[in-house]
Amino acid sequence: MFLEKLLAPCKPDEIECLQYYLGQCLLGRNLSQTFLMLTGTAGAGKSQLLKVIVGLVDKANWTELRLPQMSDRFEMYRLFGKTLATGRDVPSDFLRSKAAHNLKSLVGGDPISAEAKGKNDCYDFNGEINIAFTANSTLTIDIDADNKAWERRMLWIDYNCEPVKD
Repeated sequence: MFLEKLLAPCKPDEIECLQYYLGQCLLGRNLSQTFLMLTGTAGAGKSQLLKVIVGLVDKANWTELRLPQMSDRFEMYRLFGKTLATGRDVPSDFLRSKAAHNLKSLVGGDPISAEAKGKNDCYDFNGEINIAFTANSTLTIDIDADNKAWERRMLWIDYNCEPVKD
């Protein structure tokens, strides 16, 4: 049913890509140094696929990706100790937020230092977080003359198909 309902909209190479991404989510490390974007038709199963991924990694290892807040002082701490962050039905300007550049660090293995509210300690971790999000519209991005880095980091799967029926 997983293959038939949720992966059916994908091409064979996209299915292989998704299976690889799911595997690294299970491992808890972003080995490919990429983030997953599922875009396309509303009701096609994109959010359901994210629910499956969150279920596989256990909710204790997951948090919501709040990219627009990522430049706020304490937001990185929410990702400390997590292996997966997801965003459901993000708006078309999601990747145009002033903090979007943080995505590359969060998935690219960069050292990250986080501060927790009310604590004097610094929480250091490597940016090996698996990140996936869905959108019903085409996402726009401000690449800021860094198109090769963005291209290397994006796994984009287009779910343009009929909505999934029960």
